[in-house]
Amino acid sequence: MLSLDDIQAELEKGNMLPGRAADLLVIVSAKYGRAADEYVQKNAEYARIFNRVRHEYKSDTATERFIENSELGIETNYWKYQMKKAELISTALKTLVYLRTAEARTIM
Repeated sequence: MLSLDDIQAELEKGNMLPGRAADLLVIVSAKYGRAADEYVQKNAEYARIFNRVRHEYKSDTATERFIENSELGIETNYWKYQMKKAELISTALKTLVYLRTAEARTIM
């Protein structure tokens, strides 16, 4: 199965056909859904931990810094980044499909 990095590398090479871009768009959409599910789970866990350890720190900001530097915080940020990356790749693929399809119509 292709990763977002693999799809990004293929986009960077250029000369992708609209059909291939459309196929990749389906994969990217699925990966976005997966990332969103993981992010929601991590975010819920983040909230539980925040409430549990809040009394140990002087402020909400200090508590957030502690959690963000923990494994959970790193994982939460990873899934957030994966969602953003999938959004950007999806936009690029949609644009490529649109432009190549428009070019093909103009040539005909």
